[in-house]
Order: sequence, then structure tokens, then C-alpha cells
Amino acid sequence: MRWLFIIIGILLAFFLALLAAGSMLPVKHTVTRTITLNQPPEAVWQAITDHANDPKWRGDLASVNRIADRNGHPVWEENYKNGQTMRIETILSDPPKRLERKIVDQSAFGGVWVYEVVPSAGGKSTALKIIENGEVYNPLFRFLSRFVFGHSATIETYLKNLEGKFGEESVRM
Repeated sequence: MRWLFIIIGILLAFFLALLAAGSMLPVKHTVTRTITLNQPPEAVWQAITDHANDPKWRGDLASVNRIADRNGHPVWEENYKNGQTMRIETILSDPPKRLERKIVDQSAFGGVWVYEVVPSAGGKSTALKIIENGEVYNPLFRFLSRFVFGHSATIETYLKNLEGKFGEESVRM
């Protein structure tokens, strides 16, 4: 019985240490990733804005549903294969150059993804830059996001899936 209390005490101390460490980390973070695809800008723009068809090329999504607008902006509900749900509001669309989407209705995390579509000089390839201005509110999740999963994991998964959609491996920066 004594060993049980010792083990519980150690686990509790470990959990409290993770919470304390997470509390000391900043809530906000910024991650930027850029890839170059051998596609014209219009094809890249079409892929990133045709949200209804994302489950066809994003392996992590089960479905995407259009829900009621918010502030006059379209909102999409992403249903992931792991059971999670996330709502995304398109707050800016400047075809075919810039797209901004904001996570809404989340209590553990939030933020905005900025997509910048930049054609090459000849227009045969396109650089896609994604900037995540994220926020992680829960201290435990903040610790895990920073040290276990990595803040860039979601962007990297998205870009890998986008490469797969076009059947290519891009140049990463």
C-alpha cells in the first residue's frame, strides 16, 4: 500500500510539474512554412479554397460541412478521423494571393492561418507560404504542443497532404 501512495505521489508531482512548465510558456506562437509546387497559382488557390473537397486529399479529415456564416464570413466545420471537430472561419479571401482562416469555438487553442500564394516568374510553379499565428490556452496542452507534438505539426501535415494531392514532392523552405 505504501508503494501505491509513492507512485501516485510521483505521478501527481510529474503532472503538476508539466502544468507549471506549461504555465510559464507563452500562449502565442508563430510558425511559418513555405513550399514550392510545380503548379500554376490558380491550381494552388483552387486546392486551398475548395474546402468542401478537402477530405479527398487530406488524410486526417473524415468530412467538412458548411455551417452558418459568422460576421458575414463563411464557416466550415472540419470533422477529423480521430473524432475531433474544429470550426474554421474564412476572415479574408483575396484571390489568388491571400487567404486567412481563423479557428473559432475552441477553448483549448485558437489562432489564424495566413496563406500566401506567390507565382514564380514564369508562372509554372507557385510558392505557398502558410503562417500560423496560434494560441494555446490550456497550460498542459501548451507544454505538449511545444515539446511533444511541435507547433508546426499541423502545417506540415497539411502541406504533405497538399503535395500528395498534386502527386509531387515540393521544395520545402
